[in-house]
Amino acid sequence: MKKLLALVLCVMMFVAIIPTAAFADDPAATNTSVVYVAPDFPKAGDSAWPSITASKKAISDAKANIEYVYGALAADTAVFGTIKGMDEVITNLAKGVFADVDGYTYVTADKDGKPVVVTVGNSTLVDNTKAALRDIIGSSITTYMNKHIGDFTTVGHNLYTDEALEKKIVDSGYDTLDGAPIYYNGEYYFVYDAVNGAYRQATSTNIDELKNAISTDTNVWNTAVDKIYDGEYFKYDPIKYANTFAKAVNDAWASEKGAKGLEALMYNLYLAKAADEINDKMDDLADEIAVWEGTDNLLAAYGFNDGLQLWDPYAFLDDNTLPKSVHVPATIIAPDLNSIVLPSGSILP
Repeated sequence: MKKLLALVLCVMMFVAIIPTAAFADDPAATNTSVVYVAPDFPKAGDSAWPSITASKKAISDAKANIEYVYGALAADTAVFGTIKGMDEVITNLAKGVFADVDGYTYVTADKDGKPVVVTVGNSTLVDNTKAALRDIIGSSITTYMNKHIGDFTTVGHNLYTDEALEKKIVDSGYDTLDGAPIYYNGEYYFVYDAVNGAYRQATSTNIDELKNAISTDTNVWNTAVDKIYDGEYFKYDPIKYANTFAKAVNDAWASEKGAKGLEALMYNLYLAKAADEINDKMDDLADEIAVWEGTDNLLAAYGFNDGLQLWDPYAFLDDNTLPKSVHVPATIIAPDLNSIVLPSGSILP
């Protein structure tokens, strides 16, 4: 029992060192899930630099991207460290709770409803427990992350001129004569008509002509774009993501529900250790009774039994007849090819 309590305490100590504070108050970085490489400007033969506004945006975007990649590395490193540490705890829990346990024996039914005795070996119990804990904890984490996706995600929008979302409207880096940004979709140039609230397409692909015209010149910008398609994407903040992940792990282990569920599982798994120890002592008791009886069938003389049914009352109780339900996931005691499965009543080797 002391070892069980030590294992549960180990979990609580692990939860206490989950790195949540390491990410607090760091600057947020954003990232578009759609990577776009802008067309090369200026074009051959055109020595003009993009507008100051476009250059400032390029600088700002580059800084944000640099911040993001460093933030992503920090977040991913922290997430991996948390998962790795968590898995070490799970592995130690599984090994610790079944330490010195040769196997776990229980009675179940076959496909025909007939009783069978199943003995699951130590390595199978450990592997099954690790798999079950990973699934329980992992499912808890992903459920939490899905519920709190808004804590680290914002929705962004790209505009396209085609329904297939292949021709994205981006800033070309040039402005019209009156300072309106000129946009490009890889094929045509556009300007935004603020008066009518719509994009207008250029009749020309000569950038010099477009730069030297004002945005309201219908001789240059004369084709209204009927439909602009919205391509939704997600922006992830890596620091907020790491914070949310740490909270999800903490919730999986240390929330009232998680802590009590883990405690219940550990106590029920400890039954395998207790049963193994008791079975050994029962065997010792059976040997002691056999020596005491010798060939005189002393138990039968008292009317208890004939010695062949030693563990049927009267006089002895069956230690496998438990008074309460066993609350262990079926996956943990699921037999594999190395397990022993015998019809009920068989003598185990």
